[in-house]
Amino acid sequence: MDNASKFSSSADKQIVDISSIALQGLEQSQTHFEIAASQIADPGTAADSVDLSRAAVNLISAKDSFGANIKVMQTVDEIQRTAIAMLA
Repeated sequence: MDNASKFSSSADKQIVDISSIALQGLEQSQTHFEIAASQIADPGTAADSVDLSRAAVNLISAKDSFGANIKVMQTVDEIQRTAIAMLA
């Protein structure tokens, strides 16, 4: 295996790892977003009383986290395209 192939294989693995982490972050953000949104929409369903301001902060935090993970996925896609163009 030549150096270019070794580099490509290593880079592919790292990109897949980063994509996997970002995808997990997206899923966690979505879960947190849904929980916070449901607490705001119907605060009476929680076992204890929900602090609406805390739920709103959690909602905004989940939205920002989701956006950050989307940006990571876009960056990974851009890196992959650049690497493919360089190797082609």
